[in-house]
Amino acid sequence: MSAVRIQIRDDLGNISYLSRTKSGYWNLVSQNGIALGLSNVVGNEPLARFALEDAGDDGEAVLEAIRKHLSGKRTATLLSAGSDTPRKGALSDEEKSDFAWILAEAIDLSVDRRDGLARHEAKTEFESIKRVLDYLEANGADMSVQRRALGTPRF
Repeated sequence: MSAVRIQIRDDLGNISYLSRTKSGYWNLVSQNGIALGLSNVVGNEPLARFALEDAGDDGEAVLEAIRKHLSGKRTATLLSAGSDTPRKGALSDEEKSDFAWILAEAIDLSVDRRDGLARHEAKTEFESIKRVLDYLEANGADMSVQRRALGTPRF
């Protein structure tokens, strides 16, 4: 089974994510990562599950199946069409998390040793980290904590 990921948004701006793992299990989580029951977003959970199962691996079919069963004023957007091969250049959530952790460590080291570096070395290091932060944010990662930790040095 291919992984399928759908973002569900209600009229208040709350976001949840519906995903199917490669083993076929459906997960619904809030944007904060809290596990939710499918009944939180659909009117009739058994019918929605049947429709999702019938949709198979086709991401568009899964999207249509969930849209038909959403309750209230909710919208659904396909995030991943179910391809087993990742898009070239795109970062998975796990990769974004790994980059965030690595950058946090690099920033801690950089800030601690910035005074001991030559001015041009400190500036080069700072700009390199800043470019990586820019790249990750362009790919959807929230790097605000890392930006605050990096600070704005006086070069």
